[in-house]
Amino acid sequence: NALATSIGGAVYEQTMPPHDQIVGVREIVRPIAHKCFVALPGNHEARTIKAANIDPLEFGICDPLGIPYFGEPVYLDVLWRGQVFTFFLRHGTSGAQTPGGKMNNAARSLLTNEYTMFTISGHVHDPASDKGQKRCPEFIRDEHGEIVNMRIVTRVEHIVICPATYGHFGTYAARAEYAPVAHNLVVACVLEESGK
Repeated sequence: NALATSIGGAVYEQTMPPHDQIVGVREIVRPIAHKCFVALPGNHEARTIKAANIDPLEFGICDPLGIPYFGEPVYLDVLWRGQVFTFFLRHGTSGAQTPGGKMNNAARSLLTNEYTMFTISGHVHDPASDKGQKRCPEFIRDEHGEIVNMRIVTRVEHIVICPATYGHFGTYAARAEYAPVAHNLVVACVLEESGK
């Protein structure tokens, strides 16, 4: 999804026109669309929105496949087997080149957000994860569900950078001396029945 104004002249490296790109991605996502909790736009969609006032992710992929679309970072609670798993999802905005710089940017929202089990980010392409801790109130309830006390507990927060796949040699990434991104990497957030 490159335009004439895209970084490094990437528009000239495209192997298919934008319409075919959208249809191609939609067909790749179609078999798993029912498993997609949400989709968020990033910097490439932002360029298209600015140039043409249309978001190819929203209108070309999410709307036809019924995937919930959010135009900005979003909180997501996954309710499963009596547990609540909390997520903060963002595309990310960093030009960091070092692993530490990328992780610092991904963790930035931990400073302003309430406790969130997973903070998921993208944009910087390299997969990574780390964890931090936050002190949180925990309410103690009696047999009727009434709050009878409260204590402070330490909870773990996971910071995750999702990987990306793009070509390297012969592209703007190689010219800009970005490190090649390993292909076929997956980051999995494993949710356990115990709530961990």
